[in-house]
Amino acid sequence: MKKLFVTVFLAFIASLGIAQTIQKATDRKGNLYLEKDGKKIVKAAFEKVSSYNDKAGLIPAKLDGKWGFYDNDGQLVIAHLYEALVFQHVAVLEGWFVQDRIQVQLDGKRIFIDKSGKEASAPEYELVIETSYPGAGYYFKKGGKWAFADKDKKVLTEFKYDKIVGPISVNPYAYKASRDGQDFRLDAMGREEASMEAPSNSGSSSAKKEKAENCTYKCQKCSKTTQGNCNSNNNGITVENCFAQQPDPKKSRKNHEWRKQ
Repeated sequence: MKKLFVTVFLAFIASLGIAQTIQKATDRKGNLYLEKDGKKIVKAAFEKVSSYNDKAGLIPAKLDGKWGFYDNDGQLVIAHLYEALVFQHVAVLEGWFVQDRIQVQLDGKRIFIDKSGKEASAPEYELVIETSYPGAGYYFKKGGKWAFADKDKKVLTEFKYDKIVGPISVNPYAYKASRDGQDFRLDAMGREEASMEAPSNSGSSSAKKEKAENCTYKCQKCSKTTQGNCNSNNNGITVENCFAQQPDPKKSRKNHEWRKQ
């Protein structure tokens, strides 16, 4: 009776498990194939395989130099016809289904197809990229310029930025956007909160100011001169060790005694 109870309990736990979607796997020889729930369902030795997209209901795989698309049951839905498949994240072969379209190359020509394989028109936006913090928002590109959109992909700004990065802070979210050669801080609603000055500008200004206030100082012991910031104290600075005071390098050296000229 106890054994029967354990068996029923394990079966119940298993029924609560979430079935896997189709995914890539590798055999002992390093060949790629498609599996689901631990079972090999497409045995072809693929050259490359991306990941399954729930919205498209497909997984792309490359065979004999051509990309094709399989459904969650391992059925070939879109034949292996395409020489290239465009990814938003090329390094990890992710982001191939964008704005309900797939960008592929057929006979040397870039085209868009839908999830059934039928040729489609170009999407409204050139690129749609999620921010570096999932759930924070998206960046949309159109006409060579970027706009910021919220987590529901509602565009909140004009397409006027050369670049948007971030979020640069969380709670609340904030982003850095560049236009007209200047950086701006954007809040979570896409509003420009303040301009962000480039550090090089302030550094250059400080350098000029420092250079303008330099004075000449002379060592009272060895008569060596040097440059330093001007101040009201004649004994203003101590810069380096004085060889005139202590020529033996093995012993400690006394400092210069500088006096402003």
